[in-house]
Amino acid sequence: MKTLTFADTAISHNGKSVRLARFQERSTLPVAATCLVANAMRETLSYLAKTAVHVRLFEPVMPDDEKWSVIARDASMFRVRGPAMDAAIVLRPKDGVALASLLFGEAERDERDLSILERTVVTRALHALAGALPPVCGFREQPQAEPILDIRGYATYFEVVVERPVRTRIGIALARDPVFAAAGASLRPEDLLDVEVELHVEFAQGDVDAASLLALGEGACVPMTSRVGDDGILMAGTTVIGRGECGAHGSRAAMIVRLPANGVLR
Repeated sequence: MKTLTFADTAISHNGKSVRLARFQERSTLPVAATCLVANAMRETLSYLAKTAVHVRLFEPVMPDDEKWSVIARDASMFRVRGPAMDAAIVLRPKDGVALASLLFGEAERDERDLSILERTVVTRALHALAGALPPVCGFREQPQAEPILDIRGYATYFEVVVERPVRTRIGIALARDPVFAAAGASLRPEDLLDVEVELHVEFAQGDVDAASLLALGEGACVPMTSRVGDDGILMAGTTVIGRGECGAHGSRAAMIVRLPANGVLR
């Protein structure tokens, strides 16, 4: 979706700083969904590393072909198929080393090749992280992550950044950007006939000042402005829907409605 935005840098025009307007491709993926993914990844990594993990989220973007090439360069990528859409977990070499350091409880190291053992552990961790993707993929059961070589053709990308105890980034690529259709006015009044509405009855009303309210205790007498025998008020939430006589029906409190509920009374 194209959104009207403004350039990051300003130009000088007649002694004023002006930022040029432009249309930019923006993802329609809800940020709330990416937050759920980030939180689930944080919990998974904290469990795997046996330590508290702090993460930060980069908002979804829609990279062009050149940027997709940079994102995927030398990265380990695993596709996760879902009923809503497919996704891919992207881990670049430097981030893989930092993730291995986190999982083994070691200090963060410089970029290097992972050992066979480290690569196996990191791969298993990525499979576990696939379980954080239901908010964007739509599945419910534990998904399967399969290795892939390319993510060309994917549409949306965001990153979960681990800030402590090591710094690493885990990318999430989505096969397409969500499309939200406008909802039609398909709800009819008769569709609400079986909805239960909670009612309550007021049979007396009065006012007290705040000081008197704070001083209330057991046995206090609270004056009411309503007179004995006045109609009770039948309410649904804050809306008056009827008036009538309050009393009892057997062992239950009851009310006889004398004014039909045919409109809002106040």
